[in-house]
Amino acid sequence: MFMTALSGWSRLLFFRIITSTAIPILARFLDTVPTWLVMIWWLPDYYKTHIAQDGRPCLEGIAVGELHVYSDRHPRETVQALTPWLSDTSSTAQVTAPVASASGDWFQGPGPRHVLYIHGGGFLAANAVLLMPSITPFVRAGYTVWCINYPLSPESQHPASIVSVLRALDWLRAQRNVDKVSIVGDSAGGHLATAAAAFVECPGLLKRLEETWDPSHARAYHPDEIAKWRFPRLTGVVSLYGVLDNQSWACKSKRLSQLSWLENKLSQFGLELCTWSYCKASSPTVLDGRKFFCDFIPELDKYPACLLVCGTLDILVHSSRRAAHMLKGKGFQCQIAEYEARHAFVGLPPVLYFGGDSWKYLSAAATVKIVNFLDECHATSNTASSPPK
Repeated sequence: MFMTALSGWSRLLFFRIITSTAIPILARFLDTVPTWLVMIWWLPDYYKTHIAQDGRPCLEGIAVGELHVYSDRHPRETVQALTPWLSDTSSTAQVTAPVASASGDWFQGPGPRHVLYIHGGGFLAANAVLLMPSITPFVRAGYTVWCINYPLSPESQHPASIVSVLRALDWLRAQRNVDKVSIVGDSAGGHLATAAAAFVECPGLLKRLEETWDPSHARAYHPDEIAKWRFPRLTGVVSLYGVLDNQSWACKSKRLSQLSWLENKLSQFGLELCTWSYCKASSPTVLDGRKFFCDFIPELDKYPACLLVCGTLDILVHSSRRAAHMLKGKGFQCQIAEYEARHAFVGLPPVLYFGGDSWKYLSAAATVKIVNFLDECHATSNTASSPPK
């Protein structure tokens, strides 16, 4: 009843109050105690009981790189690499080449394969370390995964986070000589992954980003830097239950019959809070008012192969379905994979399925689907002759 009563100005007032009080406290908390526990307890896993979505100990066969700063615009703009690493040749780990030897040398193979990972958190909170256990299977499949942090809302307004991802891609090209990369993001990161890919592939969007700049975005970016960006070639894009629009899930008719009235209402209310925090202006001047990935699709003439993973017990399934319909309507290669699961089911550690085996046909199955998709994209890119941007 409380949420039903909140409408119009009262809802906006509530959003302003909670994003200036509770949300910053939550964000700081997640960046401290839970992050610390993941780093010193969950990931090291000395007893090998903390398994990832592939049923293996989280960091088995993986080297964790140093934290690097990819931009001086915002202190959160950092990146950390997870690299395939097989220090024991007798290990049962089955990691696709390339695999690093104990001396740090690369075995001969098709060359490094790269993934840029963008964490979720409703644009408001969380960081890459908290979600790191869910992406380690990609590393064991032979990918170097670059995990980035980006500016959070409401402090940083749209398009700050998209620009931050574009800077990270430029950094990979300039500082790490990455010429090809796939992008993977979950929830809010799903939007940032798909939207950043749209900007990489559509010079017109970059031009509008430059032309619609105003001083209110001075902290996020300056138009002069855009012309200097150079990006790796994108081989594929994966969105896991991404916030790809702010419309398809918002009305009463989109509530899911499998869920209770309360769960539907809480889901919609939470998403309204997150999307409002991401861009408080209803019609921002930047990018001509376009904010979410689905807003950018009509402008695209080119887009990499895309996989949209979503849960049928998550109202954001409507967002993925809408994006898939729009992409396919433009003739782009797009797959959608739906699972009978709630939001964040891939990022949820198997142990939090409370002893059941449902993770094996939910998060594990989705992980296999993603790895197979990335493998297909990488194989296809090897036959492409077009140079990177």
